[in-house]
Amino acid sequence: MEMEWIRGEEIGRGGFSRISLAVPKEKYLGLPPLMAVKSSHLSKSAILRNELQILRRLGESPHVIRCFGSDVSVEGGSELYNLLLEYAPGGSLVSEMKKRGGKLPETDVRRHARSVVQALCHIHRRGFVHGDIKVQNILVFPSVDGCGAAAEVKVADFGLAREAGSLTRSTPENDGGGGEESRASVLPSPVTLPWEFQRKQSEFNFRPFEEPDNRASTIGRIQRLSHNYEIPSWEYSDGSLWFDVR
Repeated sequence: MEMEWIRGEEIGRGGFSRISLAVPKEKYLGLPPLMAVKSSHLSKSAILRNELQILRRLGESPHVIRCFGSDVSVEGGSELYNLLLEYAPGGSLVSEMKKRGGKLPETDVRRHARSVVQALCHIHRRGFVHGDIKVQNILVFPSVDGCGAAAEVKVADFGLAREAGSLTRSTPENDGGGGEESRASVLPSPVTLPWEFQRKQSEFNFRPFEEPDNRASTIGRIQRLSHNYEIPSWEYSDGSLWFDVR
């Protein structure tokens, strides 16, 4: 299939795909002048196909990355599945944090945390859970008026998203019962997001939510979360800020 866009330089790699810049061949196609394209071998494209379906079902949100469709191309003798997405000039929040010495100032933490929680509310209202929220999957955009270095953020990387209700997405107040209330699944974000935004880069290898081996282990981890979290000395006392996202 002939592509209606031109592949540019590679800007990143993920566990399942490589990411490149993409420029549409013609203006009338209704595409932005610059996009990001995730590509993987057609035989290994299940994650990208899932991401496409999730983004289509979510619909538009100012806090969620936009999707412009997909296609299949033949490049270098290989069939590639391509997912066309909104390009984030600022990269991920990890890049932004590195520019600022490893963590963000409080004003940015507050603004970005609010945007991410609003994104999660939108996702959960549609009946889904993201499943992989972390600073690497939060992208930075310039402000609407073009001012500010990191004024806007959007949630990206929906390849592991799924419909709500799985055990490993449950929360402590659900007692590991297997189901999940969308409202409850938003609540851990005010705790984890400021911590993610402020912790040093050397701590990013910590993975408290890796998939356990069995159901009993899963339930044990969920229940222990309600007892083991300690509030860092830098965290802010006004917890109501994180929940007021309407």
